[in-house]
Amino acid sequence: MELTGRVKARVRTYFPAEDVEEALAELAGVETGGQDVERVHAAVLLAAMTSLERLKELVALSRVDWRDVLVAGGLADGDWRGRLERGLGSVGAPPGSVSERVATRVRRDFPKHADEALQELATTYGSRGPGGERIQAAVVLAAKGDLRRLKSAVRGSHRDYRDTLMGAGEAHAHDDWPEVLRREFPEPQKGRRR
Repeated sequence: MELTGRVKARVRTYFPAEDVEEALAELAGVETGGQDVERVHAAVLLAAMTSLERLKELVALSRVDWRDVLVAGGLADGDWRGRLERGLGSVGAPPGSVSERVATRVRRDFPKHADEALQELATTYGSRGPGGERIQAAVVLAAKGDLRRLKSAVRGSHRDYRDTLMGAGEAHAHDDWPEVLRREFPEPQKGRRR
C-alpha cells in the first residue's frame, strides 16, 4: 500500500536510519479496512513512536481489527483529521514559528544540531498558536541539550501537550510559567542604534 510523503517523513524522523526501510516496508502491509489509508498509517506511527517492535505489533493487529489500531493511535474519534494534521504535519506547509528567545536558547543548548533542533521544534503541537512558545520552551527544557530527547518531547507534545509541560518541571505547567519563561528564555538584547 502506498505511503504518503508525510508518513514517510515521520518514519524518517521517528526511527533511526538503520530501521527506516524496515519500518516503511512494515507500514506498507497495514490492513486499513477500507478506511483512509493515511489515517491508519498515522495511527500505527503515533502509537509506535520510535519502537520498531511496537510498529510490527500494530501492523499485525491491523490484520485482526484495524479499529484497535485507530484507538491505539488516537485517531478513532470524530476529530481524527485534526489529530492527524497535528501528528504528521503538512508536507510543504510552513512549520510553526520559533520565537527568537527560544531559538537563542536552542542555539546555546544544541550548538552542533541547532538547525535540526529548530526544524523539529517548529513542528511542536500548538507551534502556530498562542501557547506554542510555552510548549516549545518546555520541550527545550525537558531535552536538556539532547537532540533525541527533543525529538521525543516534540512527538509527545502531539499526544498530550500537558505532559510536555509537566516534563519541563512543575512551574512550567502552572500559573508561574511566564516567570519561568522570562528567567530561562530571556529576550535577546537588541543592538544599540547609532
